[in-house]
Amino acid sequence: MYYRLTEGYALRAWRFVSHAMYERYSPAPLKVDAGIFELLLQCDGKHDLPESDRLKWLAGQGIIAPCAKGEEPSEWSRYKKYEHRFVPAMNLMLTGKCNYNCRHCFNAADNADRMAEWSYDEVLDLLDQAAECGFHSITLTGGEPMLHPRFADIVRAIYERNMVLEKLTTNGFFLRQDTLDLFKDLGASPKIKISFDGVGHHDWMRGHKG
Repeated sequence: MYYRLTEGYALRAWRFVSHAMYERYSPAPLKVDAGIFELLLQCDGKHDLPESDRLKWLAGQGIIAPCAKGEEPSEWSRYKKYEHRFVPAMNLMLTGKCNYNCRHCFNAADNADRMAEWSYDEVLDLLDQAAECGFHSITLTGGEPMLHPRFADIVRAIYERNMVLEKLTTNGFFLRQDTLDLFKDLGASPKIKISFDGVGHHDWMRGHKG
């Protein structure tokens, strides 16, 4: 019987990490038993596999599915081996600009005219390179990352490359329902990190009333 990996999983290997698997919306790769990994490699639509308890278990978990002969996994799901060390995650500082004037931070609104910002095309090029290197998890930070004029498009671009937004470091000012709806539509569930300095101190520390 022929099987192939389903769209939600991808086989990966790096130098010193030889048996790993990504789940599409999970930021960290899963370590896979060597025997199961070898079996998954044969779930490529090309190998006629005898039925076994392992195959039934993998199919029950939704990792593989029966298929016609020659029906291969998607480009993303196919096994890829990278020659570099295991580096699955990246922090991306979209902009050095911010709308707050936090007392402890050089990325303050008063310094905005001296701060650099990635262009949209530069971000797309970087994400393409990250995908080619096997990155899967992206953290967006700044400055204030949501101040970037193409923030929503950048989040979409992450998911178009089968990567995930794992964390968003933000002052929270631009968090609106349309952004939350965007995350929901993409299947994104980032950890949103917002600093709060305490009642009576927060506005003073952040240089922003309210």
